[in-house]
Amino acid sequence: MLKNKKQLMGIVLMLVFFALCLFILWQHHQEAKQVRTFSALFDLVEEKKRLGEIDMGCDGIICPKPELPDDADVSSTFQLSLLNPSMMIASAGSFSGLGIPSSSTQNTSFLVTQSTTESKQILPQYAAMHAQNPDFLGWIRIEGTKVNYPVMFSPQDPDRYLYKDFYGDYAKYGVPFVDGITDVEHSRNLLIHGHNARSGILFGDLDKFLKKSFWDKHRYIHFDTLYEERKYEIVAVCRTHIPKADDDAFRYYEYANVWDDDEAGEYIQHVIERLAYPTGISLHSGDKFLTLSTCSNHKKDGRLIIIAKEKQ
Repeated sequence: MLKNKKQLMGIVLMLVFFALCLFILWQHHQEAKQVRTFSALFDLVEEKKRLGEIDMGCDGIICPKPELPDDADVSSTFQLSLLNPSMMIASAGSFSGLGIPSSSTQNTSFLVTQSTTESKQILPQYAAMHAQNPDFLGWIRIEGTKVNYPVMFSPQDPDRYLYKDFYGDYAKYGVPFVDGITDVEHSRNLLIHGHNARSGILFGDLDKFLKKSFWDKHRYIHFDTLYEERKYEIVAVCRTHIPKADDDAFRYYEYANVWDDDEAGEYIQHVIERLAYPTGISLHSGDKFLTLSTCSNHKKDGRLIIIAKEKQ
């Protein structure tokens, strides 16, 4: 009887071991798939940048949005033929991105609409991606890290890209995305969320900036919008957390929109009080900021935020 129990226990442990191995392999497969997707999108951007024009079978740089059939349900999935037919248009939903609560119930977000694209000329290297997925807002890159990704913005479904890739398929680490309440045209601060992956993909490499020696050599962020190439200088690295509802604490996500000097001054003061180390770079209320947010394990609901200001 005892011998049979030992044999059964051995079989169970073996099955658990094999199940764990399969899970790890599946995780690696998902991550590798995501890396390949990002690489393919980057190659597309570089190709279009090199050619200086978009070969999309359209007249001019900006392609019109595809027309839906008269009887189509606008909230349902439809297909495009530019890059990946499985791409889905975002539908309305609630916000829970990366565990960060919405700072307002009022929808103050600015939607990139057809009228916007008609009034401005999209950069040639990004026109194909925006035509493929109107949620595409720009591209972020940081030298010395793996950060080299598209940035999404879907105010009707703010947490859509938490676990979705550019095409709307499941992706363990999603895609970096701008906070859903942001007025991307007028806010002085753009808040971008991204997962902290142990392998370093997505915003996993931002932990490197906790060392000033790394910041000294890699202090610039390149973030292109649809319409212009921008360069930001990292001015602050901070550890913070998501506080409880009744805590008197710095809620950085409430500054997804910064409208005036007073709000900018408040944000700067909170940041200065939480610096991981001094950078020696001055901050002014008139600056335009880019804030990167990712999870941190220094405490429960910890967050690491990187604040940069736009270089004129």
